[in-house]
Amino acid sequence: MKKIVIMIAAISILGASCKNEVKGSKPKMKTGVDSVSYALGLSIGKKLKESGFNEINYNNFSSGIKEALTKDSAYGFKDEAVGKIINDYITQLRVKTAKENKDASTKFMAEKKKDASYKSTSSGVLYKVITPGNGPSPAITDTVNVHFTIKNPKGKILQDTKERGAPIEWPVNSSNMLPVFPEMLTMMQRGSTYEFIIPSELGFGQEWAEPNAAVVFIIEMY
Repeated sequence: MKKIVIMIAAISILGASCKNEVKGSKPKMKTGVDSVSYALGLSIGKKLKESGFNEINYNNFSSGIKEALTKDSAYGFKDEAVGKIINDYITQLRVKTAKENKDASTKFMAEKKKDASYKSTSSGVLYKVITPGNGPSPAITDTVNVHFTIKNPKGKILQDTKERGAPIEWPVNSSNMLPVFPEMLTMMQRGSTYEFIIPSELGFGQEWAEPNAAVVFIIEMY
């Protein structure tokens, strides 16, 4: 929420008034203000979308921006109410999204269980071997070199450690990852690549970008 407020507040730096645009018209980039205005709109829109704001009243949104730029007081809402309104709405969105993700993840897991290429651990994590390893399996007290690729059930990549370059060192029993991670890592062999599908109840819960969603990990161990 802080990022959203900061981005919206940044518009006031321009000191330019909002103008009505024909719906669907191509924005004109004649001046620096034209370009930065459009760039700010794209940036704010992406942040809003990432936060779950897929439905916006554009007239009210434009009016709010225009009032912030042209008035010092007498806004439609008192300053102290703005944060509460945004927070309350985000909470409602996350509750709705969490339920939708939970339902979708349950269906996703059920479909994957029908796939004979996947097996299940005792905890309920699904896995399959993409590339067999030729080295030993790590002990719970070991530190391994790995790459993680994290995806949501739709296949969208949420994080990929390969973007950082070299594999990362990771203690098998690290407390900075999900409780099922030691089980997952100790069943791998050095040189192997596994795909793990973690059900929502064993995943990140509501404390991440996609609350209550199942999560797919592709782990390469070196």
